[in-house]
Amino acid sequence: MLRPWPRRPRQGMTARGVVFQRLPVLLLDELEGEPVTFLGVNGDTERELGLRTSTPTGMTWPSVWDGTNGPTGPIATAYHVPAIGWPAVFVLDAHGRIRYKLQGYEQVHLHLEGAIRALLREI
Repeated sequence: MLRPWPRRPRQGMTARGVVFQRLPVLLLDELEGEPVTFLGVNGDTERELGLRTSTPTGMTWPSVWDGTNGPTGPIATAYHVPAIGWPAVFVLDAHGRIRYKLQGYEQVHLHLEGAIRALLREI
Protein backbone atom coordinates (compact mmCIF):
# COMPACT_ATOMS: atom_id res chain seq x y z
CA MET A 1 0.00 0.00 0.00
CA LEU A 2 1.40 3.42 -0.93
CA ARG A 3 0.25 5.95 1.60
CA PRO A 4 1.15 9.61 1.13
CA TRP A 5 1.17 11.25 4.55
CA PRO A 6 -0.48 14.62 5.03
CA ARG A 7 1.28 17.73 6.20
CA ARG A 8 0.90 17.46 9.94
CA PRO A 9 -0.26 20.20 12.28
CA ARG A 10 2.30 20.57 15.06
CA GLN A 11 0.00 21.87 17.80
CA GLY A 12 -3.73 21.63 18.20
CA MET A 13 -4.06 18.64 15.86
CA THR A 14 -7.70 17.84 15.32
CA ALA A 15 -9.17 14.62 16.65
CA ARG A 16 -9.76 13.62 13.03
CA GLY A 17 -6.06 14.02 12.27
CA VAL A 18 -5.01 11.98 15.29
CA VAL A 19 -7.46 9.20 14.43
CA PHE A 20 -6.27 9.15 10.82
CA GLN A 21 -2.63 8.88 11.82
CA ARG A 22 -3.41 6.01 14.21
CA LEU A 23 -5.65 4.12 11.75
CA PRO A 24 -2.85 2.34 9.84
CA VAL A 25 -1.15 1.41 13.13
CA LEU A 26 -4.37 -0.11 14.45
CA LEU A 27 -5.05 -1.92 11.18
CA LEU A 28 -1.55 -3.40 11.05
CA ASP A 29 -1.99 -4.70 14.59
CA GLU A 30 -5.33 -6.24 13.65
CA LEU A 31 -3.98 -7.71 10.40
CA GLU A 32 -0.83 -9.18 11.92
CA GLY A 33 0.25 -12.25 9.98
CA GLU A 34 -1.60 -11.16 6.83
CA PRO A 35 0.36 -10.19 3.68
CA VAL A 36 -0.15 -6.42 4.18
CA THR A 37 2.57 -3.79 3.92
CA PHE A 38 2.43 -0.04 4.40
CA LEU A 39 4.76 2.49 2.81
CA GLY A 40 4.43 6.14 3.76
CA VAL A 41 5.22 9.19 1.65
CA ASN A 42 5.95 12.28 3.70
CA GLY A 43 4.63 15.52 2.20
CA ASP A 44 6.25 17.92 4.67
CA THR A 45 8.49 20.55 3.09
CA GLU A 46 11.19 19.75 5.65
CA ARG A 47 12.22 16.11 6.06
CA GLU A 48 12.77 16.43 9.81
CA LEU A 49 9.16 17.50 10.45
CA GLY A 50 7.82 14.17 9.23
CA LEU A 51 10.47 12.20 11.08
CA ARG A 52 9.57 13.86 14.38
CA THR A 53 5.90 13.00 13.91
CA SER A 54 6.32 9.39 12.78
CA THR A 55 7.62 7.89 16.01
CA PRO A 56 4.97 9.23 18.45
CA THR A 57 2.14 7.96 16.23
CA GLY A 58 3.55 4.42 16.23
CA MET A 59 4.59 4.25 12.58
CA THR A 60 6.91 1.31 12.09
CA TRP A 61 6.76 1.04 8.31
CA PRO A 62 9.13 2.71 5.85
CA SER A 63 8.40 6.29 4.90
CA VAL A 64 10.05 8.27 2.12
CA TRP A 65 10.24 12.05 1.85
CA ASP A 66 8.75 13.67 -1.25
CA GLY A 67 11.19 16.58 -1.27
CA THR A 68 11.18 20.28 -0.54
CA ASN A 69 8.12 20.89 -2.71
CA GLY A 70 6.10 19.12 -0.03
CA PRO A 71 2.67 18.04 -1.24
CA THR A 72 3.58 18.83 -4.85
CA GLY A 73 6.74 16.71 -4.88
CA PRO A 74 7.63 14.15 -7.55
CA ILE A 75 5.90 11.18 -5.91
CA ALA A 76 2.64 13.04 -5.33
CA THR A 77 2.83 14.39 -8.87
CA ALA A 78 3.46 10.94 -10.38
CA TYR A 79 0.44 9.52 -8.52
CA HIS A 80 -1.75 12.53 -9.36
CA VAL A 81 -2.30 13.59 -5.75
CA PRO A 82 -3.25 17.28 -5.78
CA ALA A 83 -1.87 19.49 -3.02
CA ILE A 84 -5.34 19.61 -1.47
CA GLY A 85 -5.78 15.84 -1.91
CA TRP A 86 -3.75 14.82 1.15
CA PRO A 87 -4.10 12.49 2.91
CA ALA A 88 -4.31 9.99 0.11
CA VAL A 89 -4.06 6.23 0.35
CA PHE A 90 -3.43 3.87 -2.54
CA VAL A 91 -4.16 0.20 -1.97
CA LEU A 92 -2.20 -2.03 -4.34
CA ASP A 93 -2.87 -5.67 -5.06
CA ALA A 94 -0.31 -8.47 -4.99
CA HIS A 95 0.76 -7.55 -8.55
CA GLY A 96 1.46 -3.91 -7.69
CA ARG A 97 -1.65 -2.54 -9.42
CA ILE A 98 -3.52 0.33 -7.79
CA ARG A 99 -6.93 -1.06 -6.92
CA TYR A 100 -8.20 1.64 -4.57
CA LYS A 101 -7.39 5.35 -4.33
CA LEU A 102 -8.79 7.04 -1.26
CA GLN A 103 -8.43 10.78 -0.78
CA GLY A 104 -9.33 12.80 2.28
CA TYR A 105 -9.84 11.81 5.89
CA GLU A 106 -13.43 10.65 5.42
CA GLN A 107 -12.75 8.30 2.48
CA VAL A 108 -9.72 6.79 4.21
CA HIS A 109 -11.53 6.34 7.51
CA LEU A 110 -14.60 4.79 5.90
CA HIS A 111 -13.01 2.60 3.21
CA LEU A 112 -9.41 1.66 4.03
CA GLU A 113 -10.09 -1.46 6.05
CA GLY A 114 -12.73 -2.69 3.60
CA ALA A 115 -10.37 -2.19 0.65
CA ILE A 116 -7.61 -4.16 2.36
CA ARG A 117 -9.94 -6.97 3.38
CA ALA A 118 -11.43 -7.18 -0.14
CA LEU A 119 -7.98 -7.76 -1.61
CA LEU A 120 -7.08 -10.28 1.07
CA ARG A 121 -10.17 -12.30 0.11
CA GLU A 122 -8.80 -12.55 -3.45
CA ILE A 123 -5.65 -14.30 -2.31
